[in-house]
Amino acid sequence: NITRIIGPSAVLNDNIANSSGKKIIDSVNWTQCLVGNISSDASFAIYFEVDDTPADFLFVQVCVHFVTPNGENVERVFTQQLSTTGDLHTFARFTDNRIAGILAAKYFTLLSRKAPLQNVRSYMDSQVSTLSKTFGLFWPNYEGKSIYIIPPELSDFVYCLYLLRIGPLLSPILQHPDTMDAIRCLFLHSPPGVAFRMIFPLVTIFTIKNGQRTQEMVPCETLALQSNHIIVVDHQTDIFVWSGRETETAEFEQLRENSIEFAKRIAAQRYPRAKVKAFKENSSMARWLECRMVPSHKDRIELQAHFFPFVQTLTHEERGNLYKKLPRTDELSFHQWLSSLQSCIGVYKVA
Repeated sequence: NITRIIGPSAVLNDNIANSSGKKIIDSVNWTQCLVGNISSDASFAIYFEVDDTPADFLFVQVCVHFVTPNGENVERVFTQQLSTTGDLHTFARFTDNRIAGILAAKYFTLLSRKAPLQNVRSYMDSQVSTLSKTFGLFWPNYEGKSIYIIPPELSDFVYCLYLLRIGPLLSPILQHPDTMDAIRCLFLHSPPGVAFRMIFPLVTIFTIKNGQRTQEMVPCETLALQSNHIIVVDHQTDIFVWSGRETETAEFEQLRENSIEFAKRIAAQRYPRAKVKAFKENSSMARWLECRMVPSHKDRIELQAHFFPFVQTLTHEERGNLYKKLPRTDELSFHQWLSSLQSCIGVYKVA
């Protein structure tokens, strides 16, 4: 049974009947929609429930009917075969976690347009807690508390929901409600690639190592904010160019120009056009970037070193100086958030 459709469409009726008023196929559930947008980037999220079935496969079929500018009636039929399983771990292993994360994010974002934001965030937390108890391995006593270890196959899905929680869609970092609603509407109608960037900011580091200019992709975490880095953060509707204090020398000038040109080139290819904002470390504008980054500097050293191994080479004093300059926030890191839900991911211990 189809439970919800998110996108530029309106549901007309269920169980399509033919001209005689009889259902076409009694054993098949049908839903008819009127599509108001036929642009190439139009996207629909379709949610449906499946009853227990002994079959090895299910079939989902989409039938499209439209009229060309010349008045010709055209129909297209697309059929997708879905495998079924009775094993939860097999289900998790063969699920596309990023697509599932985007679908879940669209569901919670739609709720946020109808319910108080804090209620939606609390509801999402409870759903993640239920997921960890359903799929996770119970660990009865770790440092005096019981936790559930979420399998690594679901790590991208859970991380997607965490980024949704701290990002502009479900976090009050955009101060005006009209701005927040405009971003949410764009996200709800966006195709997977655009939706992905609105949840997962893409971070590119430009720096100089051993006299060579380098470019590297890293997670959107506060540990990337090193003073010898120029960082470009692509968050779909906004692109930020952050320059550390140590990049104000002449040797970094060309690198900075390259990074800004890189950001402008990306922004020019989008509609609506992304806003490019360039600023320096410790400037007031830097808060627009810092509030979107995962505060990974609040995690234990072994967790930080998973993506940023350089932290293990720092002395205690150097590490303290690094943490002092990073943004102070009440927002929980990813591992702290999981710990608050009595959960952790795969091989990681609770934060």
